[in-house]
Amino acid sequence: MVPLFTPLTELISKKQPRKVIWTEACQNAFDDLKAAMCTAPVLKSPDYSKEFVVQTDVPEHGIGAVLSQLNEEGLDQPVAVISRRLLPRERRWSAIEREAFAVVWALKKLRLYLFGAHFRVQTDHRCLQMVNADER
Repeated sequence: MVPLFTPLTELISKKQPRKVIWTEACQNAFDDLKAAMCTAPVLKSPDYSKEFVVQTDVPEHGIGAVLSQLNEEGLDQPVAVISRRLLPRERRWSAIEREAFAVVWALKKLRLYLFGAHFRVQTDHRCLQMVNADER
């Protein structure tokens, strides 16, 4: 979701002039944000007797995470969604550094949900998946 809203977050950048220049990209991002806020998936209340799943992703300009739990039908139901833009210096990191940073950042941000609870982390980065691989 971070790349989707990049035109809006760039408006409040310290590098931008004080006068806001509202472009078509800004309007499209604003319309997409409104649509995302008004549609499913609806966040569910956490059930601390169930396992949490933290899914992280690192698109080109940001990081994001979804905290979810399985619902009664066995489908992932979001409990919390977080994201942020990467700083210019963070964008220069290697892929594994950005992916690992996303996991650490998400666990810190979601610690109030995760403290004392059972949870697992899912990432699409192969090198980080090997950290949790069963030893043979």
